[in-house]
Amino acid sequence: MSFAQLYIGAGNGFSSLTTRNHSPYSWMFCKAITGVVLAISGYVVLTQLWYAAYPEEIAATLPEDVNWGARQPESLKDDGIRPFTITTSPAVIEHLKFRLNHTKFPHAPLKGVSFEYGFNIDYLKKVRSYWLNSYDWSARLKFLNSLPHFKTIVSGLDIHFIHAKPAASAKNLKVIPILLIHGWPGSIREFYELIPQLITPRKNVDYVFEVVAHPAGFGYSEAAAYSGLATAQIGVIFKKLMNKLGYEKFYVSGGNWGFKIGRDMAIAYPENVLGFHSTMCMDMHLAPVPVVWTAVHVWIGSFIPGFAVAKEDEHRLYPLRDYANWLWTETGYLHLQATKPDTIGTALLDSPIGLAAYLMDKFSSLTNPANRKLPDGGLTKKFTLDALLDNVMIYWTTDSILTAVRLYSEYLSNDYIKLKFDAAPVKVPTACARFPHELVYSPDFRVNRKFKNLVRISKYNDGGLYAAFEEPKIVANDIWTSIPLFLKARQNASSGSS
Repeated sequence: MSFAQLYIGAGNGFSSLTTRNHSPYSWMFCKAITGVVLAISGYVVLTQLWYAAYPEEIAATLPEDVNWGARQPESLKDDGIRPFTITTSPAVIEHLKFRLNHTKFPHAPLKGVSFEYGFNIDYLKKVRSYWLNSYDWSARLKFLNSLPHFKTIVSGLDIHFIHAKPAASAKNLKVIPILLIHGWPGSIREFYELIPQLITPRKNVDYVFEVVAHPAGFGYSEAAAYSGLATAQIGVIFKKLMNKLGYEKFYVSGGNWGFKIGRDMAIAYPENVLGFHSTMCMDMHLAPVPVVWTAVHVWIGSFIPGFAVAKEDEHRLYPLRDYANWLWTETGYLHLQATKPDTIGTALLDSPIGLAAYLMDKFSSLTNPANRKLPDGGLTKKFTLDALLDNVMIYWTTDSILTAVRLYSEYLSNDYIKLKFDAAPVKVPTACARFPHELVYSPDFRVNRKFKNLVRISKYNDGGLYAAFEEPKIVANDIWTSIPLFLKARQNASSGSS
């Protein structure tokens, strides 16, 4: 029986009922049934529109011959893969110390306030003192250079990357290339505890990883001279980099911007990306129908537990008022950097203590919202001040904060949106490691809609936006566990197509 027949039958039945009984409650009941039927019908129609709103492919093939650098192609000398050592001139460090010694602090923080208004001024003074008197940049340089660094020209840019290979003891094992991609306000520093766990062989495992890490525009990589370098275009650069290193096929893992870059690579190059692992799986399709459909789904879930999210995930989305307040509180930087990146970039470029406060604030609130109530912002629960200042120093000594925040503007530009990467499905085998304090929570039903070949969703009890930095052991284990599932999915696909 169709909804129309059900509706007509119900209407006739209740009409005769009210004719006999003349009861106003019968009419009210009839209207209630009518409302339910119409709501269900609307939900079904919206669901069909939801599926129709997703294209199967991106709108255009990405060109690979774009020169993003300031130099003309004929003047570029491709001298292959060059070893690179992180160095800093003494003058840069002396200038930094001068600026720190002459920091102009604002008034004292409000009484009884920790990090609720942003980075606490009293704790910021402690950070400055540690930076000036205890932090040893010479020792930290040795640590940063403990992994092998390289540079090479790709798409007109001098790209810096880490290329860590397994130990000699792994000579009889299969070596699996994996590209690690970080985001903002992170840097290569996020991966220093993770990489050793990937290149060290594991007992009873017949493979080991060879790791390549770094995005363009951050740290020691050259920034684009032209607008338009969004996540998809960075993905092109990384694909070309991996090819240049001799890897035609490889795996990708990333969170934050690393998720979006890796996702775009998986969509654009499904034959090259063997598997995609992420600590921030989301469906970013913001067309009207998916947004309305999700809003209705989530709203119904606020009345019917389990309708929109699994029981163990309800606290991540409900109460909706709390979730909306969390997003409102913690995403101001996104709007600023998407609309005025050069303004905020210029301000941060000229103040080391301002840069430290701005960057480290994110490692407080976006690892756990409860950190806002702590005097030190919870920063020392997961990180050391050395590790956090390493990250700040990478931005300060390379003057890369402005070019890094431009990525927000490029990603939200019409040129990028028109490519429809946010709408197109990811068809390569995908594994999602989900952490409770991700900035934006995408319900599993949307994740499953985006990733057509989802081999694994693992959920953990702690961790936030910077999972590889916060929980390197968990992330390493998740990557190791995902590889056999990727291989099996590829084998099943090959068997099915033959």
